[in-house]
Amino acid sequence: MPKDIDITETQEAFLGFVRQSQEQVVAAVQNWAETVSRLTPETGAVQTGDWYVDPAEAVDRSFDFVEQVLASQRRFAHEVLSATEPVVKAAERNAPTSR
Repeated sequence: MPKDIDITETQEAFLGFVRQSQEQVVAAVQNWAETVSRLTPETGAVQTGDWYVDPAEAVDRSFDFVEQVLASQRRFAHEVLSATEPVVKAAERNAPTSR
């Protein structure tokens, strides 16, 4: 008999790996930023012509947008799943029963 896979444990392990990787990247970027900041003056926001983008605001806006896209995809997946219900129910009704 095949062993059941504990998907929660697998997900937690994966997320732990992601968090650890993110922490390592942040540490590397901090080291790089400290080194570069000693060589260049502070500039604050990135300026281009008459407009500027605050880096933290750009990150927040990007993630807000991605959250909206992901929510839309979740709704879409549920709608597609609901649309298949008649087929699934028919298959269940017509499936041979094992004794």
